[in-house]
Amino acid sequence: QHDSGRVAETFTAAVRKWGMCVFTSAGNDGPALSSLGSPGALSAPICVGAYVSPAMMAEQYSMLPVADVSGASYSFSSRGPTPDGFMPSLCAPGGAIAPVPRHALQGKAQYHGTSMSSPNACGVAACVLSALKQAGLSAGPIELRRALENSARPIESEPFAQGAGLINAPAALAYALEHHGKPAQDLPFALSVPSRGGARGIYLRDAAELQGPLTFGVLVQPLFEHAATRTAAEVEELLSLELQLQLGPTAPWVTTPASMVLLSAKERGGQTFTVRLDPSTLPPGAHFAAVQAVDATDPARGPLFSLPITVVIPHAISPPPLIA
Repeated sequence: QHDSGRVAETFTAAVRKWGMCVFTSAGNDGPALSSLGSPGALSAPICVGAYVSPAMMAEQYSMLPVADVSGASYSFSSRGPTPDGFMPSLCAPGGAIAPVPRHALQGKAQYHGTSMSSPNACGVAACVLSALKQAGLSAGPIELRRALENSARPIESEPFAQGAGLINAPAALAYALEHHGKPAQDLPFALSVPSRGGARGIYLRDAAELQGPLTFGVLVQPLFEHAATRTAAEVEELLSLELQLQLGPTAPWVTTPASMVLLSAKERGGQTFTVRLDPSTLPPGAHFAAVQAVDATDPARGPLFSLPITVVIPHAISPPPLIA
């Protein structure tokens, strides 16, 4: 079960109770799909995959330039989706040349892995927070995460290791400054698909599910803390929540309603919208889409939440000829 156990409880408490922005490595078990493991597969921390740029390829690995490569995920970076459809959050440079302990008898060493990308992203977040502080503002973990994800630059690579894309410090700061204080900007949302055991996304790969259209209900829950722990202003925000949302799929084989109204709700409450998938026309291979919900009155804020959808269409393999 996702988000269960002591480790998951600690990460969730760090973010939602103690106000910490937590980063974790995606892991180095790629390139296979569904190789993302704990703690990267948990909902609370920001899961960071490893990215390599053409400049890194040349300087760190002495590779010859390739004309049609503009940057990609490292092959070892763990990929989503998890069995319940969850994906990494971001990607960041996954190689580094750094000092090593003197007893190693060398000044520096070169490393690569998601253990490089996660601290890189954490450092970017620290710079954004520092710049916000100089501007007289502060941002909690949810607001900061939304700024990092909604300002990330998608890379020309398969989506399963990059999440929202390559982290971008100047764009994240500009986003945070522009949208600070807007309704629900610091409010997390939990998405689940009740008919699939509370899955956090939709992941189809069984032949029986790929023959025709399928319909799923998606539950959206705003994650307010208990009212007794909040200030009067925060309680008023909880009671007055009313978001007019536009729902938009990123692929034509996904259909959703055009909009939904999201109200404050008790724990285990929330609103539901419907997603319809038609994978019958998709060619063999792995296909990714998302349903994004944006503020209808302010679309420039980007998605307030997003439902990941993965469909894997198997290749048909002809049996070898019989040998007489």
